[in-house]
Amino acid sequence: MKLKVLSLNVWGLHYLAEKIPDRLNHIANELHSYHIVGLQEVWSKDDFNFLKDKLKKDFPYSHYFHSGIVGSGLCVFSRYQIVEVLSHSFRVTGGIGDFTDGEVFVGKGVLCCRIKTPEGSIAFFNTHANPKCRESQMFECYQFVQCARGTDPIILCGDFNTKPSHTPYHLFTKCLGLKDAFLDLPLDTCDLTTNIYTVKTMTPKRIDYIFYTDDNCPSHGLTLEGKALALSGSILGMDYPYSDHEGLEATFALERRKEQHCPVPIPMTEECVAVFRNLSGTIKEKKKRYDYSSKQVVGSWVVLTALVLVFAVVMNHPTLFSFLAGYHLGWVGSAFTGLAGAIAMVITFVLFSAVQLKSAMETNILEINTLIRVHSSRQDGGES
Repeated sequence: MKLKVLSLNVWGLHYLAEKIPDRLNHIANELHSYHIVGLQEVWSKDDFNFLKDKLKKDFPYSHYFHSGIVGSGLCVFSRYQIVEVLSHSFRVTGGIGDFTDGEVFVGKGVLCCRIKTPEGSIAFFNTHANPKCRESQMFECYQFVQCARGTDPIILCGDFNTKPSHTPYHLFTKCLGLKDAFLDLPLDTCDLTTNIYTVKTMTPKRIDYIFYTDDNCPSHGLTLEGKALALSGSILGMDYPYSDHEGLEATFALERRKEQHCPVPIPMTEECVAVFRNLSGTIKEKKKRYDYSSKQVVGSWVVLTALVLVFAVVMNHPTLFSFLAGYHLGWVGSAFTGLAGAIAMVITFVLFSAVQLKSAMETNILEINTLIRVHSSRQDGGES
């Protein structure tokens, strides 16, 4: 049987993205030819429900991944039954200052839907990473896929915010043994100069992928038959595109094997260990920068709080200063006292985020180093 898959970052961030309802409506109109669709940045549950209602005839099965305050933005639509759902919210969410761009409020992660087709089940993964901490998040994605893959053929798609030259890309190709469906057709998927939503200072890049494996299952397998950009360029009759990203489509043949196939475990190669070492080093460097920036941010907020409190004392006790005698400034003092309390709450939030981020990054570093150590002990003939 044919299995046509689409992956698209729909750019659904309300108050920042443009024409979301119109674009989602046009996107939904273009999905009738696909069997499974993985979308990213569907941040609003209302937007998901709109798509679910509009697509229910062609896609009776769907799942929305709830995570974080705003959501994960991840959802899957399928013509075939979703029989199992697994998900993981990334531990490392962003830097200390990222509450200004919303990263700490969203729950980016990876979603797995096990889908039962007439030719057997497949494990369909959908993910979205933050470029500022892609090393940590993609390592967590690697771990999740490794644990959740089972013995079904795998399709992993999404917005990885990772170029092929970046270390996290090799986690999937060299360490998980997945194939890049667009390896011999490396088309840019974001920040195209022809896209009106592209920031002029940005350059085109390939950061969206569809990965797959064809030898993970003993009874049925995937064969890639075609791939292309999808929902690319301006919407027909409109002067704006479907999204700020290009969509990716891949067509597979999903067939039962004539003979039972024995999947070969993926070995931990030296090439893979080199990927882990590079990953660990990069995360350590980012952790140092985050530690330094957290101290700066907290220090600045503490100084600001102190200044506001001093001003509040002055306003609450104007008789202490001759030039303020006769003025009734108690309400101003109360206002500044309240402001100081609000700033103290922000400091508490920043400190909590800093501790959480440090702990999560240290955990990832420890887990990566454990994999390296296990490989080294096996190479030396020792026990793991």
